[in-house]
Amino acid sequence: MKKVITFIILFLLAIFGVRVLSYAVSDTVKVQLRKNTFRIPKHIAMDGLKIMPDWLLNMSGLDDGSSTTIFRFDDKIVKTNLPSYIVSEENQFKDDIEGLIIALTDVEVANYKNPATYAQLGDLWNATGSYKKRVIEPDSIDGWYRVYRKVEHPNSWMLLSRNPDVDKSMPDQVKDFWIASCLMQGPTGKRNGRCRTYELIEDVVVEFSVSDYNLPLLDEIRTFIRSQVIEWKQ
Repeated sequence: MKKVITFIILFLLAIFGVRVLSYAVSDTVKVQLRKNTFRIPKHIAMDGLKIMPDWLLNMSGLDDGSSTTIFRFDDKIVKTNLPSYIVSEENQFKDDIEGLIIALTDVEVANYKNPATYAQLGDLWNATGSYKKRVIEPDSIDGWYRVYRKVEHPNSWMLLSRNPDVDKSMPDQVKDFWIASCLMQGPTGKRNGRCRTYELIEDVVVEFSVSDYNLPLLDEIRTFIRSQVIEWKQ
């Protein structure tokens, strides 16, 4: 039996080189996003689900030049790190945190920061365009507001930390008033909101989604995700 295993190892080395074995024994996946290199744990890096493995895609001449990778934190992992995080048994979906890590150009970084170009926030704030007949409601979290396009009410909304009817001067930075974009999901009787937001880390943005009942922990969730991504970055 040992001879068979030895033969297989030597065969793999002869064809693919040491990189195959490095991938097989490593606990991480190497992901190259433009000039950024990440080492993401295999149980978190969803790119590992591709039919063609990353160790082959990343071999010389086979890099697809992608600027995006997918990740997923199992809800139990999040709960371990953030004890107040809610893992609901009533929700038909798991409370995993799924998201994208995206390497940005300088122009894209500026667009994420600028409310005039991001997610039609200019129209939302000024009640113009598709938000001309917007609907504004207070959120369950004190000081937060839901802003709907009338046609989407009550199923999809933008979540703000400022009421655009109170202060008509739109803030200069997205982070100064925009929190997340949210969508109701699931069948009648088991519906809950899922909200998507982002964390900007220099020239990398992390877009991720959480269940609306975990939004009170959003600052802690951001800190957790930021620390993980910085740890993965080489």
